[in-house]
Amino acid sequence: MQALVGRCGFEDATFPVPGKSEWGMDTLTRRMTGHVSLLSDYVTTIQQGDTYLWAGAVFYLQTWDVDSSTPFATVTLNYKGLIHGTPKIEVDTTVELSTGSVSKDYSTENDGKGRIYRIEPLWKFSYEEPNGVETDTIVSTRNVYTTGAVMQFTYRALTSHYRYISLGPPSGPSFGVVQGFFDPQVENQRIVTSDGSVYGPDRAVFFDLSLNFTAKVISFSSRPVFGSPYFECEEVVTMRPNVEA
Repeated sequence: MQALVGRCGFEDATFPVPGKSEWGMDTLTRRMTGHVSLLSDYVTTIQQGDTYLWAGAVFYLQTWDVDSSTPFATVTLNYKGLIHGTPKIEVDTTVELSTGSVSKDYSTENDGKGRIYRIEPLWKFSYEEPNGVETDTIVSTRNVYTTGAVMQFTYRALTSHYRYISLGPPSGPSFGVVQGFFDPQVENQRIVTSDGSVYGPDRAVFFDLSLNFTAKVISFSSRPVFGSPYFECEEVVTMRPNVEA
């Protein structure tokens, strides 16, 4: 403890206050007060990762806030630790509405012209039969090609949000699967060719477009708890369509 005649060093102003983050490590807050003239010297003694033993558990200093009010300043120390050991993995699974697409490339077909997906008449003539019925006869046609097609759609699928504590730095995501039994439900399908023509999902077989869903990790993060061997990790896994090219 630091002390000067007529002035006091920095001491706990109240009992440490335990808490809990939204998830993850337990928290502990200490409110230290002392004469403002000693503030600069006191702050230089603080280091991220400093330990403090409370209720039999080691807490690690993460951040601090300084209030330099006179004559007594306040330094709030924010710690993280584990009071009851590593907590269980938290998993939150929801059904979410998303948009997706799968595509196909036909640029190597028909000597680079693409796939024939429509035949159009170039010209035709009409004549009237003896019974008065007018008849059209197609004389010439042309092939319409597309070099690619995209199936666009919306779908409802499971997304799982994992939150957990890792002892040591993680090498990457730990799960990669979704929790629950809900097959993706596809809505509002349409197929758009490279020239902008639009078709319904009934043409999917013709365009060799199919929908297959796989669980994929779309985000992963790990935050170190400074001074400790622990990392707070978050992983989000959702069902995504396989993209064909």
